[in-house]
This record gives sequence, C-alpha cells and structure tokens, in this order.
Amino acid sequence: MLGFGPTPSDVWGPSSSKVELINNANKSDEEARAARVEFQESISKMQAEYDNKLENLRANYDNKLENLQQQVAMLMQMQQQNYSGQVIQIKWATRLIEVEDGVVAVLSEFLSPWMGSF
Repeated sequence: MLGFGPTPSDVWGPSSSKVELINNANKSDEEARAARVEFQESISKMQAEYDNKLENLRANYDNKLENLQQQVAMLMQMQQQNYSGQVIQIKWATRLIEVEDGVVAVLSEFLSPWMGSF
C-alpha cells in the first residue's frame, strides 16, 4: 500500500454491502415483531387468567356476603322474638357459635375476623 499505513478494512475487516445491511435490518425487524407478538399474546393470556380469578373471587365474596346477610337477618329475628336464656347453635364456616343472651356479643364474635373487635 505505498506507505500510507493500514486501511480501515485492514483494521475493522471488510465492510458489509448495502444488500447485506438491508437484509440484516429486515431480519432484526422480523425478530422484533415476533417477540412483540409473543409478548402481546402472553399479556392477553395473563389478562384472561386475571379476569377469571377476579370473577371467581367476586362470586366467592358474593356467596359469603349472602350467607352473612342471612345469618344477621336470622340473629335480628331471634332478637325480635326475644330468645333470652335459650341456647341456639349457629354453624358458620368450620366453627360453631353459641348464642345465649346478647345478640351484640354474638355479632362481635361473628364479625371479628372481618371487622376487628367492636
């Protein structure tokens, strides 16, 4: 090379042609699109699973709320009928609550896991 030192191709290697560069760019673009589509599909799948779990939780909450309303209505009815001194057993979930005199005491035991103490 006539004494001008190394050329850029000697240092960096041969440069790619425009066709090779365009092909590499298209290949990278296709890979990015495929990754984006895969990501969007996984997000859609997770959203569907989340919606399903949320619907199950709402149904479970509605069932528990309905049971609670029924039992509170029954306790109110018992209070109105004035069942003082008589022992009545109410089954709630896995435990048994005994009602004797005060309905307020029963409600505090009944609701304490959800609302804290009265």
